[in-house]
Amino acid sequence: MMNYSEALKIICETGSKRVLAPVRRSVMDSVGFVLSQDCMGNEAVPAFDNSAMDGFALHAQWTQSASSIRPQRFQVAQCITAGDAIQLVESGTTSAVQIMTGAPLPGSGSESLYNSVIKVEEVKVLREIQGRALEIEISRPLKRGENVRKCGEDFMPGQKVASRGTVLLPEHVMAMASLGISEVQVYSKPRVGIISTGRELVDYKEPGLKPGMIRNSSGPYLASIAPLFGCEAEFLGTILDDPVEFESLVMKNLSRFDILITTGAVSMGIHDFVGESLHRVGAKNHFHKVAIRPGKPVLFAEFNDGPVVFGAPGNPISTSVCWRFFVVPYLRAISKRSPESPFFGKLSKSVSKPEDLRCFFKAKVDFSKEKIEVECLKGQASFMVSPLLASNAWAVLSEGTAEVQAGSNLELYPLYPKDDFTRENIQTDSTTKLHAECCS
Repeated sequence: MMNYSEALKIICETGSKRVLAPVRRSVMDSVGFVLSQDCMGNEAVPAFDNSAMDGFALHAQWTQSASSIRPQRFQVAQCITAGDAIQLVESGTTSAVQIMTGAPLPGSGSESLYNSVIKVEEVKVLREIQGRALEIEISRPLKRGENVRKCGEDFMPGQKVASRGTVLLPEHVMAMASLGISEVQVYSKPRVGIISTGRELVDYKEPGLKPGMIRNSSGPYLASIAPLFGCEAEFLGTILDDPVEFESLVMKNLSRFDILITTGAVSMGIHDFVGESLHRVGAKNHFHKVAIRPGKPVLFAEFNDGPVVFGAPGNPISTSVCWRFFVVPYLRAISKRSPESPFFGKLSKSVSKPEDLRCFFKAKVDFSKEKIEVECLKGQASFMVSPLLASNAWAVLSEGTAEVQAGSNLELYPLYPKDDFTRENIQTDSTTKLHAECCS
């Protein structure tokens, strides 16, 4: 039986050798896709020096003698609003310019004569009858660059907007739109096919259960979670413990999917046929059984000219662990993303576990205290879904101990991972860098 670190290494090495096809996507339709190359900007944002406030533009040096005792007065030469062209001003001018938020500073782009803006609330304004500002009075000196958005302050030409392997979010769309980037190159979404097995299974929509039957929850779980991780998912049906039918379904779908996930029929029962069936139809089994709980019978196989296959045990929490700790690292590897980094917390109450197994426990993490505390919830059995509803993380309890003491530092993974998840009190040690070591 393989340990988890060895299994994870195989998964990541296999994924790194498989390349998802790059495609061009409109930026508006790119959210959830992964960049297949760096995204670079070719423009400055802002494109010109502009005002951050409604007020009056001046050269800061002109105002250095202004005070509440001796305010300075300036004539107002003109008014510039957002959308106006940049106004060129002759040198030697010492008039103020009324300016609106977003409007270009006069003389911007060369040696700007105007380099600061005072807010309209801070000045006394003398106006003509029609309301136009004729003169202003200021009572303090201005600083160079005050209330000015400098050209390129947000993005400079040639600046990297996002790196290859970035999962695109609406924030990236905002940045790219501001830079005039209309298309990006991304990896195509992994295609995931899901097959459930088990003569005891009935569709979750069935109104009633016959004796001995259970509703299929693992298949719907996988079909619903895969799109949240950037996949296109399709449920291919339930096989009632018929190896021939299973093999036929697999062969029919070899060219349609990048990943097949099966649930059930991977353990040691008389109807657990998935491993042998995959071998018969030409798959190479990389491993079958890993020293973990739940999910010990998990299987990973590969077709040379077809998909990889993850065989998850049928119990729902075993399926969830298979997805989170086997499929998700593979998805990161095939999209050239860096390994996921865990966060860490102190165990609030001691926990018992099998000494020789790495355990993934449903957990509740409390971020409100000075140090992150984690509680392993009651109901860790692989059939129990209700504790998962109260969880916000998976706690990882390493092999080699049967009793994990309160106060132990645990490796934690959120139910739905965030890249670059960081907290001030993260602690690291050699045993909590498993993903980075195995997938680097």
